Amino acid sequence: MFILVRRIDDSTEVLTKSNSQIPKMFPDFQSAKIFAQKLNNSMEIDKQWKVKSVMDKRDRLNRQA
Repeated sequence: MFILVRRIDDSTEVLTKSNSQIPKMFPDFQSAKIFAQKLNNSMEIDKQWKVKSVMDKRDRLNRQA
């Protein structure tokens, strides 16, 4: 799973679903990258979104096994 993040000043922002505080999740890197590119078309370079991989609980358990 992947999310979009960006650094503004000294804080990290996570892209959330509309009208929510739940992070917007992407099932694969490519779909997250395409979405970030669309958002970044109109963003200043220092405020652009980047793709970040996140592991859910199931992934962590599988890696430990």
